Amino acid sequence: EVGKFAHERIRHEYKVIDELRSVPGVVNGLGCIDLYGHTFLLEEYFEGVQLTSWIAQNYPYSRSDKPDSYLARVTELIRKIRETVEECHKLGWAILDLQPMNILVADDEIRLIDLEAATKAGKSADRPLGTPGFVPSFECSLFENDWFAFNNVLLNMLVPLVPLNAITEDLENAQIDRARALFGKLADPILSQLHHFPSRPTPDIRCCANDLDCDFNDLKAELENGILSCLNEDPANLSIPGDILQFEPFGSLSINHGLAGVFPYLLHEGRERFMGRVLSGEHGSAVRGYLSGIDGALLLLEQSGLFDGNSEVFPLADPVVKNPADISLRTGLSGLVLVDVVRALTSGNVIRSEAEQRARTLAALAHTQD
Repeated sequence: EVGKFAHERIRHEYKVIDELRSVPGVVNGLGCIDLYGHTFLLEEYFEGVQLTSWIAQNYPYSRSDKPDSYLARVTELIRKIRETVEECHKLGWAILDLQPMNILVADDEIRLIDLEAATKAGKSADRPLGTPGFVPSFECSLFENDWFAFNNVLLNMLVPLVPLNAITEDLENAQIDRARALFGKLADPILSQLHHFPSRPTPDIRCCANDLDCDFNDLKAELENGILSCLNEDPANLSIPGDILQFEPFGSLSINHGLAGVFPYLLHEGRERFMGRVLSGEHGSAVRGYLSGIDGALLLLEQSGLFDGNSEVFPLADPVVKNPADISLRTGLSGLVLVDVVRALTSGNVIRSEAEQRARTLAALAHTQD
């Protein structure tokens, strides 16, 4: 789906899951709807967790834990994932973005989600989308791409690691050796399901930018104009078509999902209205944090010279954290500490003692969650 707009990819994803509706391991699609300039994909509600979370919740990290039950469940999940991939292939579809975050698990049942990259067999062998570490570096067919990803899903269930095989080709053997060291012969039935690929040369990496016959200043201007053409500058509803999460509290104004992310491309009048909405208090119960919270937007305004950092509306230096158990960058204490650091380095409008106290709180919380 190279060169497609987001709403086109959403409709493509619905077409894929509709054609795969006979496959039990693929999420069921309920339709597509258009609302307020956005296209939404409706799917069945599957009350599960991502495979990454399932591994974290069940993996026998302690030597005192018995791995038998974990490995038995892994064996069942791997069987269902393998059968799902096989059935998709029989129906002519390559998944192309098979990875743990796109697999939901509930009571040892699975659902594959996020199939926007899926491609019909027989089309171009190009892989338009993929997750680093789950895309092979060697030349292969679309179906082999899925089996390479399957191997890495399997190995991550035995030896959870970030997908470092995106930058090293030795990780697979290291994971296999580690799995055997951790689980002994219990790991062999699972490892036997790995697909083996013949040795193939890694293609030369070519910088596509060298082949572009264009002026990058013109390209930048076209990008700015494209964003501006989509922007809805209705003062009562300043928004840009995008992520559904912008409809969450403060979502339309945040860096992660909203206008703060395209702030550099707003017209001057748009910036002024954006600032007014941020400071007006209409954010209601906005979360704190850098990416999804109000702190990132206020920092952006401060660095742009539109906000002095000392407003009583929502002061950045406020040490109160609504949910101290959340230490994430996106909505929690980590993001607040990051804001303190950036402000200390750029604007100076931060009280050092309060910043240090917040950092100590973060360190203490991180230590208790180890």
